[in-house]
Amino acid sequence: MDRNHVSRPKTVKVAKQYGATDIIDYHNGDIADQILELTNHVGLDKVLIAGGDAEHTFEQAVRMSKPGALIGNVAYLNGHDTVKINAGD
Repeated sequence: MDRNHVSRPKTVKVAKQYGATDIIDYHNGDIADQILELTNHVGLDKVLIAGGDAEHTFEQAVRMSKPGALIGNVAYLNGHDTVKINAGD
């Protein structure tokens, strides 16, 4: 994965001004896989969903979270009444 490629350089600049140390870009591969790589497959304590859809975004949030993590959602997930979660995740 090319971590030097970012699709929105202005957004990355602002994120770094706010203290971001690692930038994840969906153009560089699966977001959950990138997060797990950065955390040595431990996962995250907290995930905030601010876009996407129920089918893909929630699944990724669960995959990148460690057991007991908190997942928050501020997005409207149009068109989905249910979210499928793999029991293994």
